[in-house]
Amino acid sequence: MQYRFRMEIPVYKKSTDNNSVSIVLMDEIFVGFGKNIGVNVFDQNRLAALVGYKVNKNVKIEAGYLSQILQQGKRINDKSVFQYNSGFMLTTHLSFDAVQ
Repeated sequence: MQYRFRMEIPVYKKSTDNNSVSIVLMDEIFVGFGKNIGVNVFDQNRLAALVGYKVNKNVKIEAGYLSQILQQGKRINDKSVFQYNSGFMLTTHLSFDAVQ
């Protein structure tokens, strides 16, 4: 199961206008459940702080910092093993009308 919280704050123009700039804050959590789950229920968490730029009504670009916590599927000394990653995130959102 995946849960994503995303907040977009307009900085320059409305977020629906072309050439608009916004700040995007995001938290995404991945959790497993059911009889096939092994060592961990929590899988990973991603936090991001991005700057978004809306090129036109169909294209939006976002770039910024990403922090990820990932739980490994193993235990050492009966303790969960976590991996901590950080990096640069670049996304492109394309949206098109399905019906004209």
